[in-house]
Amino acid sequence: MGTLTPLFSLVHNLLLVSLPDEQKCSPNTVRSYHKSEFLFDFIKTKRNISLSEITFEMIEP
Repeated sequence: MGTLTPLFSLVHNLLLVSLPDEQKCSPNTVRSYHKSEFLFDFIKTKRNISLSEITFEMIEP
């Protein structure tokens, strides 16, 4: 995998550092945040790109 995009780095840090360690969220809360993977999987499939290539601009309201 190449250089991580800012979006991927933020999500990674949120799920693995911020929620469990800094905010002391329960495992159930962390697990629910992991559901965001569905959005990323959709974008990966739709654009035929890798997870590390997803950017903020690809997520439209």
